[in-house]
Amino acid sequence: MSEDITQKIENAAAHISDYIKEGNFFNTFGIEDIEKIMKISNLTANEFATLVRQSHDVIKSNELYVCARNANISIQNFEDVISILNSIKEHMNFGILNGIVDFLNRNANEVESLKSQIIQIKEEYNMKEYLPKILELKKSNDFKKTYAFLEELSTQGNKQIFSKACEEGLWLKQKKGFLNRDVRNVFHIACERGNLQLVKYLISAGADKDKKDNSEHSPLLTAVHFDHRDIVQYLVSIGADKDAPDDYGQTPLFYASRQGQLEILQYLISVGANLEAKDKNDDTPLSVAKNATIRDYLVSVGAK
Repeated sequence: MSEDITQKIENAAAHISDYIKEGNFFNTFGIEDIEKIMKISNLTANEFATLVRQSHDVIKSNELYVCARNANISIQNFEDVISILNSIKEHMNFGILNGIVDFLNRNANEVESLKSQIIQIKEEYNMKEYLPKILELKKSNDFKKTYAFLEELSTQGNKQIFSKACEEGLWLKQKKGFLNRDVRNVFHIACERGNLQLVKYLISAGADKDKKDNSEHSPLLTAVHFDHRDIVQYLVSIGADKDAPDDYGQTPLFYASRQGQLEILQYLISVGANLEAKDKNDDTPLSVAKNATIRDYLVSVGAK
């Protein structure tokens, strides 16, 4: 094979996915070249099945056999095997494969059933392993250990055990501040520390997105207070009350304004936060703003 032809074959093999997308592979190359290209290509099962379908109106089944007999196909699972055999059976008229495909289909179903059983057994084992720890923490007042436990479960992706822990009330365990002020649960502390993954797990386990602490701080207000924009956006996206006030009547917009958090301020306003909200002293987000940039922006969007 000349160097030019070799290069042509290698180039076609490297870009075979482009020919598949265009549907012109069998119109572009001859039978001998196609066989060589498919031999050195790295086809997925889906790509092979697509090529076989595309050949139907262009070449005969016996020619397709010549092209595909040495095809290099990457097989990842039972489904890939069945897909390839189905393509060969249908387009190369290999009726002998009928029984083989049926057998593999049955075995594939059995494998999936076994996988499901293994997952179920693993979940039951995990529950037995973690349940004593959950019950221990339920009786305990050790907030630090409870928070660390839930954080670890969320990091591990252990949703079933996490849901069970929340069902037993662990997310409601409280951390008390100085002189018992700022009594906050796990949800509030996750928002304070910027742990978005834990926040999402708590929501998926049924935590109240608007649950307030003893200062009437909602999770959203807490996230604004500690400047965690990703959590702010997530909570708003799931319907958290963007105008929920604290015990002084100040909404999240007050906090963003007073603390000079322009990006969060702009976001809250973009989703409809009340510009004219008033606290118990009749202050507004504009009147509590200390930063000139914040004041200018609020005025520009109509705040008074």
